[in-house]
Amino acid sequence: MQTFEIGDQVKLPRPYQGVVGTVIYYDGPTERFLVRIGVEQQLYFSAEQLTLA
Repeated sequence: MQTFEIGDQVKLPRPYQGVVGTVIYYDGPTERFLVRIGVEQQLYFSAEQLTLA
């Protein structure tokens, strides 16, 4: 399983294909990464959904 660090640039899965975001937080209990897209949008993804940019 791929692990990411805060500040890593990651490529998002569908329907956001082609979009790059920045990992800003890891939620241990849910094992999800919070990724910031642009200035206002933030979404949670599992490690399996993300790849390093």
